[in-house]
Amino acid sequence: MITNHNPIFNPYTTGCYVLSCSNQKWYVGSTTHLSRRLNEHFFGYGHGGSKTYCGWTKLHPPKHIFYIWKTQFINHQANQTHVFDRKCSMERVFTYMCFEMFGIPNVRGHAYTTVGKDYRSSDMLIKQLSEDKFISQCMIALDFIVDKGMDLEDIETIPLCEYNITGYFDQCLKHYNKFLDTQFKNISDAKDEMQ
Repeated sequence: MITNHNPIFNPYTTGCYVLSCSNQKWYVGSTTHLSRRLNEHFFGYGHGGSKTYCGWTKLHPPKHIFYIWKTQFINHQANQTHVFDRKCSMERVFTYMCFEMFGIPNVRGHAYTTVGKDYRSSDMLIKQLSEDKFISQCMIALDFIVDKGMDLEDIETIPLCEYNITGYFDQCLKHYNKFLDTQFKNISDAKDEMQ
């Protein structure tokens, strides 16, 4: 069982996750209860004494948790916030980033979960990774502004057209780390003034 020894991590955290699986495969998911969902991937769902798994992680058992991202925008079913004509889904974003990094045949997640299907021939997916990448990038910006508390001014300086989805996320993360450093410095300065 995956347990929580980190006091900062709440097992009921809502977020997205990326699992590194056997055979150099990857699985992206989202949940409102991270510890329970991750246990299900690693150890199966306990229904009536039998264990079942999602198709991809049954075929390619998870080796370890590669990444966890806390967010309220877990998937298109869990929220009503729209970016253009699509509901904001960070599960979508992380799935697309994994497609970019590890290759389409090696990843399952979001709307692309059928085990035996070759999604490389999906015109819709190819379009979403290229022409529609701006929608995913805007979902990333929304998550950093609404969920992480960054200012629009911190995000709008990052040019969308210069990066793929993964590169844009990395740039936002760098800006977010600077934002946090500034926040912590302001708190420290305020404490010093109070003393």
